[in-house]
Amino acid sequence: MCVLQEKLIQAIKRIKHEVDECWEAERETYIWSVGVERCFDNLEREVRAEFQNLHRFLDEEETMDMERLKKEKEKRVKLLREREKKIAMQGRDLERGIATLNNKLAEEDSPKLLKEIQDLLKRQVFIFNYLTDYDSIYLSCHKSLPSPDRP
Repeated sequence: MCVLQEKLIQAIKRIKHEVDECWEAERETYIWSVGVERCFDNLEREVRAEFQNLHRFLDEEETMDMERLKKEKEKRVKLLREREKKIAMQGRDLERGIATLNNKLAEEDSPKLLKEIQDLLKRQVFIFNYLTDYDSIYLSCHKSLPSPDRP
């Protein structure tokens, strides 16, 4: 039995040695896992910070683009409103001219009347030529906006 006891003692010592190695491996693995966890936590913080910077940048860009768009809209609408007023004034001038010409036509029939009509028409052509410059504003705005015909 002595030999058997000796073998058992040796087996127990080997098992204890294996247990010690397991404890050491477990301790090292725990240390590594804590290190890996910290590393990934740091990476997560960096990614979040980078995306916060990107969001801030995009918000600033959006704000600037919206401000530029608002100013351009105000500018174009102002020009078109001015054009609208000038066209309305021109319409009133034409109506007054027609009334004046009708009065003169009722009063007399003269070559002077023909000259006044020609002068009135020349004035209106000048105003319409001036106003067609605004058409480019209207067209450039509509080129940049989506139409129902095109996606």
